[in-house]
Amino acid sequence: MIYIISMRMLFTRDFHLSVSAHFTSFAAKLELWLEKEAAQLPLYIPIFVGMGIAAWFALGIDNWFYIIVPSSLLVMMGLVTKLKSRFSLVLLMMGLSIIIGWSAISIRSYNVSAPILGKPWVGHIYGRIERIEKLPARALVRLILETEGRQSLPKKIRINLSNEQYDDSFTKGSIIKSKVRLLPPTGPAVPGAYDFAQRAWFEELGATGSALGKVQLVTSAQVTLNLSNTRDQIATKVREKIPGRAGAIGATLASGDRGAIAMEDAEAMRRSGMAHLLAISGLHVSAIVMMSFFIIAKILSLFPIFALRNKVPIYAASVAALIAIFYTILTGAQVPTIRACIAACLVLIALVMGRDPLTLRLVAFAALFIMLIMPEVLVGPSFQLSFAAVATIITLHETKFMQNLVHRREEFWLKALGRFLLSLLITGLFIEIALAPIALYHFQKTGIYGALANMIAIPLTTFIIIPAGITAFVLDIINLGAPFWWICGQSIEIILKLAHYVSNLPAAITTVAAVNINLFAVIILSGLILMVVKSNFKLLAIGPLSMAFLFLLRTPSPDILITGDGQHLAVKNNIDKGDEMLLLRTRAGSYVRELLNENAGYDGEASDIANWPGAQCSLDVCIIILEKEQRDSKQGSWTLLATISNYFVPRLELAAACKRVDIAVSNRYLPYDCKPKRLKIDRAYHDKSGGVAIYLSSGRIRTVASEHRHLPWSEYNEDRLTTYPPKKQ
Repeated sequence: MIYIISMRMLFTRDFHLSVSAHFTSFAAKLELWLEKEAAQLPLYIPIFVGMGIAAWFALGIDNWFYIIVPSSLLVMMGLVTKLKSRFSLVLLMMGLSIIIGWSAISIRSYNVSAPILGKPWVGHIYGRIERIEKLPARALVRLILETEGRQSLPKKIRINLSNEQYDDSFTKGSIIKSKVRLLPPTGPAVPGAYDFAQRAWFEELGATGSALGKVQLVTSAQVTLNLSNTRDQIATKVREKIPGRAGAIGATLASGDRGAIAMEDAEAMRRSGMAHLLAISGLHVSAIVMMSFFIIAKILSLFPIFALRNKVPIYAASVAALIAIFYTILTGAQVPTIRACIAACLVLIALVMGRDPLTLRLVAFAALFIMLIMPEVLVGPSFQLSFAAVATIITLHETKFMQNLVHRREEFWLKALGRFLLSLLITGLFIEIALAPIALYHFQKTGIYGALANMIAIPLTTFIIIPAGITAFVLDIINLGAPFWWICGQSIEIILKLAHYVSNLPAAITTVAAVNINLFAVIILSGLILMVVKSNFKLLAIGPLSMAFLFLLRTPSPDILITGDGQHLAVKNNIDKGDEMLLLRTRAGSYVRELLNENAGYDGEASDIANWPGAQCSLDVCIIILEKEQRDSKQGSWTLLATISNYFVPRLELAAACKRVDIAVSNRYLPYDCKPKRLKIDRAYHDKSGGVAIYLSSGRIRTVASEHRHLPWSEYNEDRLTTYPPKKQ
């Protein structure tokens, strides 16, 4: 009866009039809201462009239909209404922006596409040095070589040289000869891990490897101005003037060279939330621009004839902008530096024009500019962290509370200092909250005490270390820079001691397993709504943001992690006294251990699985019993078989063992007779799937191939361009 009545109402004229009236009322309210948000609409352009780029990474170029068609429909809907309303304008802007973002990354990927090495290769090569990266902390030097496609090899490769193999005569443009062992750029070893193959694709690297034996110089490079050499000379000078670990940090601040930073110092900086100081970004560029503008303006003001006839701020801003551009190029033109340089130049232009320079429009323009020329950086942590931090600062300081707090007034200096420190603490806390999801997504860890540590580190870097370093360089011309080098070194030592102290505090780090990308997308979009939307409508984003962040912190850890080569297996054990990571091969290096720990959300030292009471291991095979009733309500325990050695195991014995276990794992091809109850993961499985993450409680299996097959650089993409050997037809 209710169904019949509802159908009758649906097809009556009064009901249609009611729906039409409600729709008209909704459209009017929507148009009124968009009218109030008119000043914010330009900020949506980089967001929509970013959505187009992100969709390309999520779907791949072959699935263009799912993005281009809906976006084209949005454009058509906007044009059909002849742009008579702001809503139609937003539809047009959204559709075009998404198409532009998709097109930008598609064109960029096509332009850098080049054949990738098909399999490991050993032989002699000739190559012209394109770039030199010195890594003193790891006792090696990296050379980017151009091979011009000789010997059916990729046109550009990267090789590692030991300090003994490297010679100072190797400069940019030199041609060298060496025997090398090359490998294709590696993708993620386990699901959610770092994808070096993606970085290599956009840097046009077709292979990586190391030199074997002596490296010979064939042809020396012509003597030209080389900023790379200048960067090395600056870094070397800083390390000479500031000895020890402080010199390595000083070299990073001066030239962007991070190769000399000890691993324990870099880890302490990350765990304490101060790793941003090691990336040349807004903090460093702002300090240099501020100092340059102030000094140049003061010097020009000393000449009354010039100062009275010309606008000193224009000249000071112009020179400061040139210094910022030179510093950006000198330090390697990384994404945070480019963003900071663009922002600094816009700030200087706004100051000269008498406009407010610190706005979200400035951040949006800088983001749009970078996304159009280097769209691949959108999915990297550097871009996301730097823009999120700046946008958070601007959004926070646009609130009435912060404006009242930082507003200058006549008061006792101690009270003014207290307000400054309070504003710094509040800003740091909000930045930590904003950056935490990004850090957890990319690195599976984030610091808790970063806001407190940065209250000391940021002013120390901005007002003491950078000015003292610049002054030391200038006064070294007349051999008077020693006192300032000492001040710089001691200040850096304070930061390092603070980093190690904070990183060793209880619960200094929050760790999670590899984060679901859908949760991360909800957090990012909700955060953008809170920053961009001005009306109270933005408060609706707090709900999805809070829920997604809560689910992110409770991301389940995989019970079993297996690397793509099948060599390394890790089991997450949490029966009694908290989590414990168990490794099949305890001789695994620090890189593999850190990789497995991060993607399992474990912050500790992994144990040998052979010493665990739930494992029975011989020299060839381990049988592991995981008795966890909470994993599966239908099954109280899981039995896992894993091979250790490459020695022959009698076929009948192996087949009998497989029948008694739920999962069998091996880095070799297991015989057909090996039939475990649930799952067999051997060499044949890895060839198709890569690294594996297994969640026993839900029965879910993640593989690298399933998450990366659609990307052009993935080894699991059947259309990937390869060289040596050529693909079989």
